[in-house]
Amino acid sequence: MGYKNNLLKKCFYSSCLLCIFGALNYVYHQPNYNFSTTFLDKNIDIEQIPICTANDRSRHRALVHTLQAWTQFAQQHHIRYWIAYGTLVSYVQRRGLLPYDPDINLFIMAQDTSQLLELSRLNISSTYALKVHPQWYIVDETKRSFFSFEGIDFVGPNARFINANDNFHVDIWPIYDYHPNHTRIEKNGRAMLTAYDKS
Repeated sequence: MGYKNNLLKKCFYSSCLLCIFGALNYVYHQPNYNFSTTFLDKNIDIEQIPICTANDRSRHRALVHTLQAWTQFAQQHHIRYWIAYGTLVSYVQRRGLLPYDPDINLFIMAQDTSQLLELSRLNISSTYALKVHPQWYIVDETKRSFFSFEGIDFVGPNARFINANDNFHVDIWPIYDYHPNHTRIEKNGRAMLTAYDKS
């Protein structure tokens, strides 16, 4: 029974990763749709994003403004990123944001986190702050600690770009060019983007 449960878990997580990267590939190859032009244009009509409740509109407005600020910051400092998790799902399904999603999720290459650490020491603005988890280099998030006195109330993402005015944020998750649990074999060392998962 335990073997079947383990196999089901592995199949589920593998399917999730395939969906994420399949959606990335799908979005990349759509000729008429571009995430950048959809959400990062300063003249975006936020009123056109589908909603489910009256509270969605103000949340969407704050999330889009936070994402636009992150994008300017990332472009200024040459940080590569991709949308991920619920943000990616909502973009593919709705060309918008999920009505209940409290944040934006992004992937960056794990090795770029050290650059974020340096940038987090800058005073970005009175509205936005970049917080990098002090233990970002520990791959297994269950082995990380909270650092409440430093404003680090997260352990999963490597970093968080915070909109202090609206209390919304962008979670920045690490993506690896090989699975952290496996040693890279030189003769078969082709890069394969992966999220960390103990299964």
